Amino acid sequence: MLTIGLLLVGVLFAANVYWYLYNKQKFEKRTRHLLSSQLDYKSIINPISHATILFNDQGIITYLNNSAMKFFGYRPEELIGQSMTLLTTKEFPYNYQTSRSDTLHTGNKKFLTQTTEILSRHKNGQLIPVLFSISAVKYQDEVSFIAIFVDLSEIKCKEHKLQQQKAFIERLAQLRTTTLEKENNHLRRLSEIDVLTTIANRRTYEHRLAQEISTAKRTKQPLAMMMIDIDYFKDYNDHYGHGAGDQALKSIAMLIKNTLPRKTDLAARIGGEEFAVLMPATNSEGAYRVAEHIRFNVEELAIAHHFSKVHTVMTLSIGITELQGDALNAVDLFNEADSALYDAKHKGRNQCVIYKKLNTYSYAI
Repeated sequence: MLTIGLLLVGVLFAANVYWYLYNKQKFEKRTRHLLSSQLDYKSIINPISHATILFNDQGIITYLNNSAMKFFGYRPEELIGQSMTLLTTKEFPYNYQTSRSDTLHTGNKKFLTQTTEILSRHKNGQLIPVLFSISAVKYQDEVSFIAIFVDLSEIKCKEHKLQQQKAFIERLAQLRTTTLEKENNHLRRLSEIDVLTTIANRRTYEHRLAQEISTAKRTKQPLAMMMIDIDYFKDYNDHYGHGAGDQALKSIAMLIKNTLPRKTDLAARIGGEEFAVLMPATNSEGAYRVAEHIRFNVEELAIAHHFSKVHTVMTLSIGITELQGDALNAVDLFNEADSALYDAKHKGRNQCVIYKKLNTYSYAI
């Protein structure tokens, strides 16, 4: 029995020695392969000018080149064995196991899988924009992964400056556009008003006259017109001076405009001391009442005019007419109002006359 027991112990001991030697050889062989692999990778990775990191299919860092040490600020012993997520602000969407299987199956030496822009994290916490690329590499039936970080800081800085310049140019263009629009609006308003009196000028009068005639024909409403003249204005200028005459024109122009009852009514200076008033949807009698208000209010201004032959203050003569339907046209409307104004002057001035009427009308105001 003792002999058999010793024999069994000897067999077991021999088996254990054999298993140890077998595994030792296998371990040494694998170690040599690994060292050889690392030496090969070092010779390839180290010369790369960009930060380059080798890691396994669990995302654990196994090697980094000199550029990576400088870029991230870590020593090798601080990174090797750490997760790749230490260097990024988000987990990179990459299936290591699938890529490993595909690479082993196809036998590709190098299989580029994904490239994207991310923010990498320096040891001091600084975030750095990079172009991040991962490749699966097959070596002696093993698959590792290589990550390359291309610094985009300078490019992003230039992009930011370009964006700032673009925004500045856009703001400048918008400001210039706004300024031009304001200037154009101002010029348009200037082109529409009489510079001295600031009411509508002859150009605006002619434009509105055409519009109002078109509207009146469409709506079958009458269009009334006044022609207004300051009595003995030349004598006023000759004796009181053109400065006083200009001031009188301003005062009377604003009074005419402010006496009109509706925003749709138009008062315009059409030349010298002559004014025209357009009153849409108004007949002669309605226009006459407004004309009398204007004439009375000018008298109330009491602008002294001792060289007038009708009053001691400045006064107006006003001719009034209306047309509608097929008879309405710009020439006849103007001529009738002008003819009525002539009648008002001929009859002694300082009065309102409706076209073709021999006497002034005194409708209740």
